[in-house]
Amino acid sequence: MKKIILYLLLCGSILGAENFRKWASKDGRIIDAKFIKFFGEKVEIQRKDGRSFKIDKSAFSENDIEYLDDLLKRTDSRGYLWDDSSTRFEITSEEWTDSPANLKPRHFYTFKRDRVDLDGNGEVDGQAVFIKWSSGKNLKSYAWDVLPDGHLILKFKSYKIHSGKYKYNLESKIFEKTEGFGPGILRRANR
Repeated sequence: MKKIILYLLLCGSILGAENFRKWASKDGRIIDAKFIKFFGEKVEIQRKDGRSFKIDKSAFSENDIEYLDDLLKRTDSRGYLWDDSSTRFEITSEEWTDSPANLKPRHFYTFKRDRVDLDGNGEVDGQAVFIKWSSGKNLKSYAWDVLPDGHLILKFKSYKIHSGKYKYNLESKIFEKTEGFGPGILRRANR
């Protein structure tokens, strides 16, 4: 048992160390740190000793600025690199619609953290999604969940439970269906 715990600790420390890299300032100073998040034009990085710094992006070398520009394309609205927690945050922070931006929204989706049993079998199928017509009429509830890779799963019940898998497009800021049933997209309703 001790060997297993030691192995897991070693793997965890090796995997964590892969996030650290050498950062260079414009004047040539080097720091070994990992990216934490963006704060507007500032970047938070953390050294191996745990100390964090917020530094203007412009203070970095040209290569590091290019690296940061690439990272910025993969961040959520809080400035963190996109992951499963990003999906949870983004999907519950606003109302969403399944209509393209050039059309008037027909349905509005509100994602909640309440657990829901869609088919009444006593098992939790996910967290609650409440859907309303633009007229205000409520539709039946859906369920949602997030996979470890950040994909959103949207479930609904007709004669059985169907599901669709969605990936967040960081450029267009919408969830696009990659497989299964359900609407083709989910975008912020902005109403």
